[in-house]
Amino acid sequence: MSVPVPVALVYTTFPDMETARRIASGLLDRRLVACANLFPGMVAVFRWEGRADAGEEVAAILKTAPDRVEALRDALLAAHPYEVPAFVVFGESAATAAFGGWVVEETRPPADR
Repeated sequence: MSVPVPVALVYTTFPDMETARRIASGLLDRRLVACANLFPGMVAVFRWEGRADAGEEVAAILKTAPDRVEALRDALLAAHPYEVPAFVVFGESAATAAFGGWVVEETRPPADR
């Protein structure tokens, strides 16, 4: 049996699919994520600036290496159109060696390979 590899899962949301794809592609290009799962059609019900509201969003789960979470956070917050974007780290999950190894490899800058 192979040893599990830690992988960090990050939850965020976007206002629409175009924004989600653009930002996710940028994070992928910068090797801050190995994968972004985008879930369109999510309905958010929330309180903002003192009033209840609701609207459609695109939910996303971003997969990265634990040592890339801080850089991912900084890049996502800088690119995100929301004033207060969601950035929730589910923590380190024990992934299979094959999957976790892929995530770690894909989030290494070329100089670190």
